[in-house]
Amino acid sequence: MEQEHGGGRPAPGGHAAIEPRGAADARGRRSAARARTGLAWAGLGCGAVSVLGGCVSAGAWQRLEAAEQRLVAARAIPHEPPELRADRGAAAVSCAEIEAGRPPSMDAAAGPLARARAAISRGRAEASLPPPTVSLEVWDFPIGDPSRADREGMYMVGVTQELPPGAAREGRARAGAEEADAALGALDERLRAVRGDARHACIEVAEAEASRTALAASVEALDRLESLLAARRSVTGEPLAELGRLALDRARLTGMGEVLEAQAEQARETLAALGVSPDGAALPADDGAQDPPLEALVDAAMQARGELASMRARVRAAHARAAAAEASASLPTWMVRATYAQTPQARAGVGAMVSMSVPWMWGGGRAEQEAQSAEAQAEEDDLTFRVQRVRVELAQALGAVRVARRSHAALRLRARPAAADALATSLSMIASGGADARGSLDAARVLNEVELETVQSLAALAHARADLEAMTRPTPVEAP
Repeated sequence: MEQEHGGGRPAPGGHAAIEPRGAADARGRRSAARARTGLAWAGLGCGAVSVLGGCVSAGAWQRLEAAEQRLVAARAIPHEPPELRADRGAAAVSCAEIEAGRPPSMDAAAGPLARARAAISRGRAEASLPPPTVSLEVWDFPIGDPSRADREGMYMVGVTQELPPGAAREGRARAGAEEADAALGALDERLRAVRGDARHACIEVAEAEASRTALAASVEALDRLESLLAARRSVTGEPLAELGRLALDRARLTGMGEVLEAQAEQARETLAALGVSPDGAALPADDGAQDPPLEALVDAAMQARGELASMRARVRAAHARAAAAEASASLPTWMVRATYAQTPQARAGVGAMVSMSVPWMWGGGRAEQEAQSAEAQAEEDDLTFRVQRVRVELAQALGAVRVARRSHAALRLRARPAAADALATSLSMIASGGADARGSLDAARVLNEVELETVQSLAALAHARADLEAMTRPTPVEAP
């Protein structure tokens, strides 16, 4: 310790004592020593993070940043809340825009987007070091005589930092990024489902309108037949029982028209709930294009389906968490501590402590590693099963398209022309007075049924193609 009048303290009489040169040199050496000690502690702190705990690689942080950018892009999808659409009295998109590829409303996006945000934040949290701990300790406190606390005892302030294995933190960071991608894949699947519902509702509206047009043509044919029968009756004067059957057929057609109107109204209400207007709803004509092979459809689905992308991301996330659990089970968690101690009327001191866990001796680390490995295997098995199911579903959807196309072609190219020719021949014979009215009524009924079946087969083809495209067509994230 310094003497009472050393170190620049005021001497008796009020004048400052002149410090000897040797004492000044000693003070300079002590200051330099304290500076070197401070630098040593700073270096120890920085080196401890790298050597003891390990660092999270730049690649892991970049994965989280890339997931953040994809989340921002997904949030930019045009979205109009239902209450705004109701206030405005108009839908966000039309059937024509849906068919052209524009996405429907983003009402279904809130959940997946929130999960992606949570996964990114969780990954960043798990990649970061735990917060340091500050402690205040008192040793050898004179509890019997507290008034001596300014002369006895030891008072310490410490800062402790836990350093988990860097490999564990990196694995959890990568898992967070993959879980965010899995959530965005679920968003893609939701948009795909909503767009599919909208397309089917648009097809139903168009089918009802086309069926009503076919019914109108059938009513027109009955009107023509009625006029011919009335003209024949005015010439022959004989009562025609077929007029009663004709009225019955007209009533049947009227009832069918009312049913079609109810179906169209239901489809329009579905579109309104989806935020889609029925403008531009139409049954696409069969272009007769060759259906792609099943393997090409499977390859397209592997790339386009958000569900499969989500499951693949979950597999990667599970493997990353398994790697993190393995690191936690095999690598120690270090604890570094720096302490400043002060004893009254004595020099201050500093202390350091380094400790580590020994997870390979006992604890739940190995069990956690086994659990995460099993979870990764389960995710892989689920993905394998889903890929098999997608192949089966694609085969069924492709088969439905082919059956609907052949059925429509048979009705359009053979049954409908034959039924139209039969009715035209019967009507011309009635006009010449040489045909039975009952046969004309039967021909008109057959033509009506064939016309409706043709419309229904074309709608079935449109539904089947919509289902197939929903499995293989990428879901757009922006309006074209």
